[in-house]
Amino acid sequence: MTPVIDIRGMNFSYGSVPTLSGIELQVADGEFLGIVGPNAGGKSTLLKLILGLLQPQSGNIGVLGRTPRTASRLIGYVPQYPSFPRDFPISVEQVVQLGRLGGTQNGGSRQTFLPTWVSDADRTAVQNALAEVEAGDIAKRQIGSLSGGQLQRVLLARALVGDPQILILDEPTANIDQRLEGEIFDLLKTFNARMTILVVSHDVAFISRYVSRVACVNRTLVCHQTDAVDGNVIQELYGEHVRMIAHSH
Repeated sequence: MTPVIDIRGMNFSYGSVPTLSGIELQVADGEFLGIVGPNAGGKSTLLKLILGLLQPQSGNIGVLGRTPRTASRLIGYVPQYPSFPRDFPISVEQVVQLGRLGGTQNGGSRQTFLPTWVSDADRTAVQNALAEVEAGDIAKRQIGSLSGGQLQRVLLARALVGDPQILILDEPTANIDQRLEGEIFDLLKTFNARMTILVVSHDVAFISRYVSRVACVNRTLVCHQTDAVDGNVIQELYGEHVRMIAHSH
């Protein structure tokens, strides 16, 4: 089967500084892929290339059989940080509505405005997305009043409201506690039944309970099955001893 994400011989640099070299990655339809690696290793850059926000210097990227830019409306994106200030006067449901506008599935990376007219279909989609992430009861609250875990659920709802075929998340649980982290990943596991998911995380041991493969990114990229990611792989990736706990599926 044709992979939904197909990267071959890709190279990217910021100016004269090489960031990603010789990247080869094929992601199958319905896969749950974890992406790990050290800070400044190129993880977020890889996501931006898949989203079409950056262009490689060489090599090819195909997303759903298209270029990344033309496929962007079929991708839901949860960024590491909100693309708006927390004190911005906007409600939860308005934030999720932004995901129904053109280009806003990419986490608001393009300029967006509050919708002046919302259809009944949009309202229904917003309600359904909030219900899916178990946040329907906070729809009317101001975004600045939310806890970290609540905000993460809202950003996830915004990514889901456009009915994406691929969901991409950049460290979605970086600022929440372990209990909430488990709840978010349990939700992602249910969404994986209908969409392909890529998630960046620093917690290799934790995500190994959920993902089918782990892509280790540190300028280059090597994929491993989760049961093959041991202490030696982690030491080679991060350059230090890290204890790895295996989890059976």
